[in-house]
Order: sequence, then structure tokens, then C-alpha cells
Amino acid sequence: MKQPGFSDVDERLARLSGLGDQLEAFSRTVDFEAFRPDLEKAFSVRFGRMTERAGLTNLTFHDLRHEATSRFARYLVNPLDLMRVTGHRDLKSLDRYYQPIMHELADKIEANEPTPLE
Repeated sequence: MKQPGFSDVDERLARLSGLGDQLEAFSRTVDFEAFRPDLEKAFSVRFGRMTERAGLTNLTFHDLRHEATSRFARYLVNPLDLMRVTGHRDLKSLDRYYQPIMHELADKIEANEPTPLE
């Protein structure tokens, strides 16, 4: 059951890729850098209020970025695709945010192991 306000990753990726040309055209016409200082402050204040209201402590926006990057990595096995989605410019910076779950990596290895011939 989906939680209200949250979308499935596959649905979100499909929706965003369907808007690709429109989003690119929009980004060429709007200077987002002009809004950055005000948006960052507003976002920071709202994020702080939301985490406080939820009773969460020691949670930063960057913690969410780590989590999102790791979750996207489950669907995007090509690191170049993952870099494009997360906005990282190189593998070194991507590696700082990607935190794999070790048992999932082990499961992938085991799933691809050849079975011994009997």
C-alpha cells in the first residue's frame, strides 16, 4: 500500500522521462540561480520544522540524499545513469552518497553464481 504523497520510483522515473523535453526547455528559460538563496533558506526552515514535528533528531537533508541515491542504485545498475539522476559529476562524488546494503550485494552475487554440474 502506497503512503499518500509518495510515488513509486518506477512511476516517478517514467513521469520525469516523459517530461524530459519540456523540463529541458523550461530550465533554459528560467534562471534558477536567481532564486537559489531564498529557496535554500525557505527549504531549510521548512525541513527543520517538519523533522521536529515528526520527532526526528539528527536528520539532515543530506541524509535523505544518501538514502535516495542508495535506493535509486537498486533500480539503476549503470553508475552513469545513477549519476545523471542524482546530479553527481563523477564517480568519486557519487560513491560518497551511495551506501549499499551488504546483504543485498551478497544476494546479487549468489543469484549470478553458476550452479555446479552434477
